[in-house]
Amino acid sequence: MSRRHVFICGLHRSGTSPLHDILKLHPLVTGFSNTGKPKDEGQHLQTVLGRDGDFGGPGAFCHDPAARLTEANIPAYEERLPELKASWEALWAPDRAVRVEKSPTNLIRSRFLQAAFEDARFVFIVRHPLAVARATRKWSHAGEELIFRHWIQAHRLMMEDAPFVKRSSCVRYEDLASDLNGTLARVWELAELAPHVVDAGQFVDHNAAYFEAPVRFPLDAQERALLARFGYELSYEPPPRTRFDQPFGW
Repeated sequence: MSRRHVFICGLHRSGTSPLHDILKLHPLVTGFSNTGKPKDEGQHLQTVLGRDGDFGGPGAFCHDPAARLTEANIPAYEERLPELKASWEALWAPDRAVRVEKSPTNLIRSRFLQAAFEDARFVFIVRHPLAVARATRKWSHAGEELIFRHWIQAHRLMMEDAPFVKRSSCVRYEDLASDLNGTLARVWELAELAPHVVDAGQFVDHNAAYFEAPVRFPLDAQERALLARFGYELSYEPPPRTRFDQPFGW
């Protein structure tokens, strides 16, 4: 059986959990379930790589340079990579071709994971940063503005790394919510799987609940330009905007 590893890469509250659950519905896909660890994230099911909590946790970890890993870090971990792989392999169904793992730290470790898993593919999922910031506050001691700027830092690093990643797809939370199966088509193709039709109710857009209050902090031109790359806009009075009038993603 030709095995492939698919890593879901997205910040906390970006839609990684429902996407993980959706991919596991495919009969040829295995992921983590009922592990007893937060959100069944692979970062909590191994002891080789640092977890987001080691670097400040939700809304903060991407600000710590030590959290980011690339192929340059492989030598420091090479002896323990078999241990990392064995930790996850023990929890994946052995008869499924595609192994899925998701952790927030994957967003800034794609190049490292690509070097560690030669068959790796990456699904980047992004969500409007205001929704992410406000949804993450219950898990973070940082305020809304700091978490928002953490989103900007995380996605700057993601876009720096993306040209070096050989097999990847990038989807938006908002596109999954508005056209689930159409957006998933890119993911199935990346995983080299026949499309698996999923009920649209499996992915629900909860953004509106986070867009009611006005924004109280400024953005500079570079920050707005980064948002625009993902089709996002931010106004100081609600609601912010996601542009659907132009193609997004790859």
